[in-house]
This record gives sequence, structure tokens and C-alpha cells, in this order.
Amino acid sequence: MARDLDTVWRQRVASSLDALAEAPLGAAGEPAELLVILERIGDALRMSLPLPEALRDWCRERDARQVAGAIRALVAEVDSWWLPGGRAEPSDDAFAFILRRRDAAESVKIGLVRVCISARLMPIELEGYDELIRRLDVFDQALESRVSRCAVEDWLEERAEMLGERPWTSRLPDELGAAAPEMAEASSLPVPADVSDATATSYITDGAYSRLVELAASRNSAFANDLATTIEAVRDAHECVSLVARRWLRNHQAAAAGSAPPVLLPVLPRIRLAAAPAAGEVAETPVSLALGRLGSLDAHARFVATRAAITLRVFPGSQSLASVALGDTVTAEPDSDGRWCVTISRTDEPVRLRVTATDGAVFDELLHLIEQDDES
Repeated sequence: MARDLDTVWRQRVASSLDALAEAPLGAAGEPAELLVILERIGDALRMSLPLPEALRDWCRERDARQVAGAIRALVAEVDSWWLPGGRAEPSDDAFAFILRRRDAAESVKIGLVRVCISARLMPIELEGYDELIRRLDVFDQALESRVSRCAVEDWLEERAEMLGERPWTSRLPDELGAAAPEMAEASSLPVPADVSDATATSYITDGAYSRLVELAASRNSAFANDLATTIEAVRDAHECVSLVARRWLRNHQAAAAGSAPPVLLPVLPRIRLAAAPAAGEVAETPVSLALGRLGSLDAHARFVATRAAITLRVFPGSQSLASVALGDTVTAEPDSDGRWCVTISRTDEPVRLRVTATDGAVFDELLHLIEQDDES
């Protein structure tokens, strides 16, 4: 059983690494982008996988400013984590998600060190690195009174394959003692009222940390109202807003209205009455709209639309996909570049987007694709 699980996870990490190496990373200067790349590099190193030459070159080209930006973004995420008031319960999905993010932070940390080696930087000299190590240590110390090592490793699921001989979980007790509830109440890590600005921004623009942000919004109405106002402001400025942020805003507004309409996506080019293009005229430029991460699925998506057709492109990460559907059109396999693409004719009717992973996880949402100038 363990051998099969290791093989499956190792294949996922290797596949994700290959896709990353083939992607046009360029400068990848945004902290959120850097964190994803560093996490995947760290995952690979923890599984003893060699880095492709393209990624080794990318590591060498990083500078101290870029790496420090990624460190600050990770510190902001750690600040947004919370712990239960007493012993953790197996049914606490939000806590399980945070534990998996804690393990992902370990991969980021390893990826950071690998970049520093290639770029001839010293981690200890980078702005924020000491603070990152301190914050992780405080979090791990608080875990000791809430959960056992075995329980954490169960919650990590496939990620437990990467713990190795000297895991970050080694400080946790094999069993919790009788004094655990009292120790937990004395902890300096209470449940926060909201999440950091960096985490919320990543959620709004790229769909990252959706479970964390949406759970925080469900627990704190002031944060939820601020989040809604920010999403509306970003949307009205015609900046990128992820599909999960648009969906949450729809649900937040629908709670008062009593109904939940399809999520509006301004992706259709406006149709204008005009004469036919002259011979040699430049062809129509498609409209592209990034959807960001699809909720809890490790996959990103994008719409590309012309006046006649709409194409959904899904880019999987480490999670294998089984099918991608847009309306009644379904594909059960990726193209030669590893993308999952579905094309339908332009329509004014709502269409359902459904992405299914091989492990049974599903992202499903009803969308109304509208012309770019029609969103309000």
C-alpha cells in the first residue's frame, strides 16, 4: 500500500516539475508566483528528484530582492494560519488544510535554500528569513499541545510521503498528554479575525488560499464585508479577479437576495456591426481571461474567446485530472502540451464548467459569459 502511494505521489511531483520546467517562467517576479515555483522545487528535492536544466538556470537568475519578496509573502501566509482552541478533531477540514500548507511551507523553505545556492545568496542574510524561521517555530511549538505526530501525518495525506528522516513533525508528541487542553488555552496563537493582505490579494487575483480566506470570511462578518468591497473595487477597475473570488462575491451578495445567479464572466468580445474586413486585414484578436486556481483543485484555468467561439483551457498542477467539461462538451484527455481544452460556440445562455480530478474531487460552477463592457 505504501509503495503504491509513494509511486503515485512521486509521479505527480515529477509531472508537476516537468510542466514547470516547460512553462514560460520568465522573470516570475510576483511573490505569489515565486511561492508556487519554490514549493514545486522543494517538493521535488524532498522526493530526491533531479531538477531539469531549465529550472536550474531559473534558480541561478534570481536576485535577493525577488527571493526576499517571496519570503515576505510566506511570512504573511503563516500569520494567517490559526489553530483550534483545544485538541484538534479529525473532522476539522480547515485545520487539515492549514497543516498541509505548513508542509508546503517546508517545501518552499527548501526551495529557497536551493535558489540561494544557485544564485550565490546567503539565506540568513535575506530580509525576512529569520522572521520566517521564527514564525514557523512558534506555530510548530503551538501544535505540540493540540495534535500528535501520527495524526498530523495522517492529515497530510500524500504529502506525508515527503517528510523523510528528519521531518518538521519530529518535535510533535507521539501521543497527547492529559494536560493538552490547558496548554492549548495558554497558547499565543488564537484564531485570527481575518487573513493577511497578501493572502487576500492572492485569493482575489489568483484564487489561492480559497479555503482559508472563505472560512475566515464565514467567521468574521467585518472581514467578509471588507473582502467583498475589495473584490468589487478590483473588478470595477478591470483588473484580474479569480473565478473563486467572483463566486464567493456572488454567494455573499446572494445571501441577502435569497438567490444565487450564475457567476458573471466578462470574456466575450463585443459584436459590432461593421463591413467585412478587407483582404490582408489583421485577423481578430481573441480575448483572454485568467480564472486563477479552481478552488481546492490543483489546477488553473483560462478562457480564450472570439466572436464565434469560446475555449476553456485548464492547466493541471500535481493533481491528475479525469475530465473537463464546458456545457455539453467534454474532454477526457489533455493535448500534447498537457493542457485540457474544450471549445464551444458562443452562447448567451449560462454554461456549466466542471473539472473532475482522478481522485474524485470536482470543481463545478454555472457561469454566464458576457461581453466585456457589460459587467457591473
